[in-house]
Amino acid sequence: MHPSLRPNGRAAHWSGLGSVVVEEVAGGADGFVLAEILAAIGEGKPVIHVMADGQHLPLLSDTLRFAAPSVPLLELPAWDCLPYDRVSPGADAASRRLSALTSLAKLQAKPHPAIILTTANAVLQMAPPVSIMADAGVIARAGGILPMSKLIERLERQGFDRVATVREVGEYAVRGGILDLFAPGTENPVRLDFFGDAIESLRAFDAASQLSSGPLKEFTLNPASEVELTPESIARFRKRYIELFGAPQRDDALYAAVSRAVALPAWSIGCRCFMTSWPPCLTMCPKALWCLTNWPIRPLRNATSKFLTIMRRAKSRWWLPAPWANLPIMRWSPTAFICHPTH
Repeated sequence: MHPSLRPNGRAAHWSGLGSVVVEEVAGGADGFVLAEILAAIGEGKPVIHVMADGQHLPLLSDTLRFAAPSVPLLELPAWDCLPYDRVSPGADAASRRLSALTSLAKLQAKPHPAIILTTANAVLQMAPPVSIMADAGVIARAGGILPMSKLIERLERQGFDRVATVREVGEYAVRGGILDLFAPGTENPVRLDFFGDAIESLRAFDAASQLSSGPLKEFTLNPASEVELTPESIARFRKRYIELFGAPQRDDALYAAVSRAVALPAWSIGCRCFMTSWPPCLTMCPKALWCLTNWPIRPLRNATSKFLTIMRRAKSRWWLPAPWANLPIMRWSPTAFICHPTH
């Protein structure tokens, strides 16, 4: 490691148990340290870098693209809302998180060198099982066979919204034999031109001007939601919901909405009812090397602060107005959504 990266003789040390603690690194040099750590382990496994918060994540991401341009880089953010909020995660945060979770599932199946940037808050959050995320993506190819009706069904199950004109991530529009969609993890929306069940052409286009920017050979369709509203998942939700909270009341808006395959705002708080297990997100990559910045002071402090905020939110949720006040799921403990920081 270059001496300039070690102002006080220490930049990183192996802590055992598959982790590295990075400390006393010159500002802006942490990206170069991560690149050297990845090269040093030489075992073809990824590195998970846990930051105290997401404030410096864009700068670190840019540094890594310069220091290690050939290394795959994933950014795993936390949701931009908290449990018991009356809104679902924003489209940008949700799409970035879903794209990273899908890539993590593929990374577990076929480990290879990569750097995963995340925060202490994101590490606390639960995520769908690997088996769900590994099968969530669909690859569409120009000249390939993919019936439009089947694709639309999949878009609906995966949480996409049907609109007149595609502007935001998680939206799709249909005009005759043309289907526009903006999938998570992509910079621009994609226009599919169908001839029967065949994809005649694929083109990226600008969401503002709606003008095509160039042809594509293929693209990967990642889900727009961490839960698919399939008949099987809805039946599982109804069963677990009744097991946990008893027979639903007439004014239980969440149960009624999911039963109709409708995504109610704040329905994400019920995600755990769709799965038999809902593990912490980074258990998806058990063979990775963990790299921790200024551990344990700042990351643990920030994670604890978020946990306490959620606990306070849980204690005051009784005053929520209808329809949220009548949701039994609001009585869930915060540990149903996130891990305790000491874990």
